[in-house]
Amino acid sequence: MDRRGFVGAALAGLGGLFLPQKAKSFEASESTFGFWKEKPSKMLLECKDRNILQYFTRVIRWLNLDTKLAEFEEERKRCGQAFIHLDIDCSLCNGTEVDDLGETCDHPGGTVHNITLLNSDWIEVTRSPLTDEPLIVMIPDEEIQQIVHKRQPKAIYDRIPEHLKPLIMAKTPIPMSNRTLAILDSPLSSKFIEEKIFQPIAEMQGFVDLDGEYHCPKVIIG
Repeated sequence: MDRRGFVGAALAGLGGLFLPQKAKSFEASESTFGFWKEKPSKMLLECKDRNILQYFTRVIRWLNLDTKLAEFEEERKRCGQAFIHLDIDCSLCNGTEVDDLGETCDHPGGTVHNITLLNSDWIEVTRSPLTDEPLIVMIPDEEIQQIVHKRQPKAIYDRIPEHLKPLIMAKTPIPMSNRTLAILDSPLSSKFIEEKIFQPIAEMQGFVDLDGEYHCPKVIIG
């Protein structure tokens, strides 16, 4: 289904649930965002649609996003960049990015059930002047293969997306999708959260405005 068809189906199925309403904001955290400023900061979400706003407040909670964002920023400071993977539950592709017809899956109705920080030693990035999107490949080395085989250390094993584990054991380079793998290589910002975490979720859920554009809350750090 093309974008127009998907948007139309989403609106029809929701029965007008996502109509613009009075603007509101939600205060998600008061103490855990201190890496933006010297003093603890607050993350605010602003959205004219109450239902979308409420959905993303739940996203923050179930993903434990405040703690995860702090981890990502610490990794960026330590290594120069952080590779952040959105683990997706999708009934059409099971999170593999490819549907039964071999086409790229848009994950309609899908959800992000976890956000994981991948080991930078496993990732190879190639940039080209011909495209804005880098080519990202996971290179399974012996270390990661042993982790998957033995399921230890558990903390690292659990951070590896499920659909990648059999591919790692196959010992072949694994292309990664720019839609589900974000590279944090500059200080964490509101724009990064909106574009790399919230926007993919909005697209999967079919959250659209009156112009048919995918819509997610605005993030304000203050």
